[in-house]
Amino acid sequence: MKSNKIMKIIISLIAFMVMSCLCGNCIGAVEEQYEYQRKDKAAQQKKYMAKLKGDKIKVEMAIKTTKNLINKSRTRPYLPELYLRLSELYIEKSRIVYFLRRAGASGSSIKSLDQLESNSLKNQAVETYQRILNNFPDYIDQDKVYFFMAHEYRELGQLDDMIVQYRALLQNCPKSTYIPEVHLLLGDYFFNVKQDLEMAQRHYEIVTGFPRSAAIAIARYKLAWCHINKLEFKKAIKLLEESVNSVSSKDIDIDTYKRVDIRLESLVDMAYCYIECYKDKKPEEALTYFRKYAWSRPVYATVLEKLAYRYFIKKKWSHAAIIYRQLSQLSHDTEKLLEYYRNIFECVREQGSFK
Repeated sequence: MKSNKIMKIIISLIAFMVMSCLCGNCIGAVEEQYEYQRKDKAAQQKKYMAKLKGDKIKVEMAIKTTKNLINKSRTRPYLPELYLRLSELYIEKSRIVYFLRRAGASGSSIKSLDQLESNSLKNQAVETYQRILNNFPDYIDQDKVYFFMAHEYRELGQLDDMIVQYRALLQNCPKSTYIPEVHLLLGDYFFNVKQDLEMAQRHYEIVTGFPRSAAIAIARYKLAWCHINKLEFKKAIKLLEESVNSVSSKDIDIDTYKRVDIRLESLVDMAYCYIECYKDKKPEEALTYFRKYAWSRPVYATVLEKLAYRYFIKKKWSHAAIIYRQLSQLSHDTEKLLEYYRNIFECVREQGSFK
């Protein structure tokens, strides 16, 4: 008996020693891994900074070369092209300078450092664009100059000057390919800045007359929101349906909307309008409706979440419960499932029926 007890004590001690060694190794490994990650992040930051500095040198050399070419090409027909190129180089340098400042600065110092030189370069680009308009009134790509200059004014926060350039483009270059995008951006200005729904709607409606433009899906989406603000939900949902069906988000190449999935935004906002348009529809009909427009399982779940929430806050308890039950069949996320089940229980309790 004694020998068995002694053997158990020895085994326990050995196990304790092994575990201590393993724990020590684990702590060491974690520390080593953290140190590696920290060094690796620093190395990546250093590499990124080096690349930006290299790009800045290249752009500065290109600016110098372009200026020399301009001086040697005073009577050449391609002189405005050189000025346009010089403007683009100033803008490219302003972008690089901005990211250099951000990468090198930290905390509250970022905002004070990242604008001064960058904005100065943007102003140089604007001055160069203006020189093209003043000195080469017959330049074939005049619309491009107006459009790019307006973009830089927007970046600088000079919105009144931006509007002047957009209107000059519309007046002087009526056949420009930028026309639909200009009306879209003017619509955004009146919608977001001036909060003038009538003017915004007028510009968005003009864009819908350009069926081949990438701006059309966005214009329909924004036009729908003009109608939502007027409580015209049937008009709004029709436009949102067209926006979902009209174009893939990959085809949208509008500068201010490159990171926005307009197709998904339109579908999700259809849930907001659906409840207002079809108050007497059964929840099963809503499921069928959105299944028709959703192009994937995750997208279908996303729009149903919005729909269920809308029914829930509208106190349409039976509708909300059925949509949440459908969501619980689609989801594998434990936290979301718990949320759906809590909401289903809340709906049942509010209804007073536990069938």
